[in-house]
Amino acid sequence: MKRQIPLIITAIVGTVLVVSVFIPHDPFGRLGEDFSVFFDIIAVFAFILGGGNLIRVHGDRIYKKAKDWRFSIVTIVGFLVTLIAGAFKIGNPDGIQAMLPLPVRFSP
Repeated sequence: MKRQIPLIITAIVGTVLVVSVFIPHDPFGRLGEDFSVFFDIIAVFAFILGGGNLIRVHGDRIYKKAKDWRFSIVTIVGFLVTLIAGAFKIGNPDGIQAMLPLPVRFSP
C-alpha cells in the first residue's frame, strides 16, 4: 500500500498534464497550469533535499577517507559546478537577466 498510493497519484497527475497539453480549454488548461505550479514547488524541495543529501553522504565519505573517497570529491565539485551554472544561467547568451523560454503550447 505504501507504494501504490504514490503510483496512483503520479498516474493521475501525469494523465491530467498530458490531457491539458492536448485539450488546452477549461478545465484542463487551468488544471495543467495549477499542477505545473505545484510541481515547481515540490521540485524545489526535492532539489534542496537531494543536494543536501548528496553533500552529506559524499562529505562524510571524504571526511572518513572511505574507499574511493576521491570520487566523492569529483561528485561534489561536479554538483556545485552544475548548480552554479544553472543558478546563474551560465551559457545563456543573455546571462542571468534573461527569461527562459516558455514551454510550447498547442493552440487549436
